Amino acid sequence: MYCQLTTGRKTHVRSKIATETSAAIVDIGLDTRKNKATKTSEGRELWERPDGTLKEHGLEITCRMKAKYQRGRQSVYQYLRMTSIVNPHADITLLTQTGNSPLAESH
Repeated sequence: MYCQLTTGRKTHVRSKIATETSAAIVDIGLDTRKNKATKTSEGRELWERPDGTLKEHGLEITCRMKAKYQRGRQSVYQYLRMTSIVNPHADITLLTQTGNSPLAESH
């Protein structure tokens, strides 16, 4: 929701389970007047890794937001870093205006 409030863009979600051959994709947002989720661009696609092999399973959430980029306790960086610690199986990447910023090494 924060992404939509700051940029007006919806959140892109791609999800695949091992038993399916393709991944489900959807753009989700929020209708603030009705307080209901909205979905657009629903479909399916093959999910390939950068090396061209098919991804077996996973969840990818992509959103663009405006935020004050600062370091410290109440920063976006710290929130994502703490999220990566409690979810050691997750690969979390923060793309800033200056490029990719690794958040944490694999646990």
